[in-house]
Amino acid sequence: MTTGQPQPTPRRFHAIDISLDAIRLLRPSVARLKRKDAHLADQLHRALTNVSLNLGEGSGRAGGNRQLSYRRAAGEAHEAIVGFEVAVAWGFLEATEVASGVDRLQHVLAILAKVR
Repeated sequence: MTTGQPQPTPRRFHAIDISLDAIRLLRPSVARLKRKDAHLADQLHRALTNVSLNLGEGSGRAGGNRQLSYRRAAGEAHEAIVGFEVAVAWGFLEATEVASGVDRLQHVLAILAKVR
């Protein structure tokens, strides 16, 4: 029986799963934002995607290449967090609707701070 969500594998970097949770939580907000500011919504879509992709890339690398991918993932997470703050500041989204997803991104950043 499947739940429709990818199941973590024993060797998978836990931060990837948290970043995917952030996407699932923030996806409805990005869709709502698209109707009000398509450019900002696209930028947030790309930043969220790049967090997960850079974590995946880093988990398959070693040494300095791994650290570079993790730094990129952290940068994208910071960009996404600030992007949602901007959307709230403009009144396009409510802080309460993005809080859980932003919290997941902050969790990713906390993990990355320990592995960098």
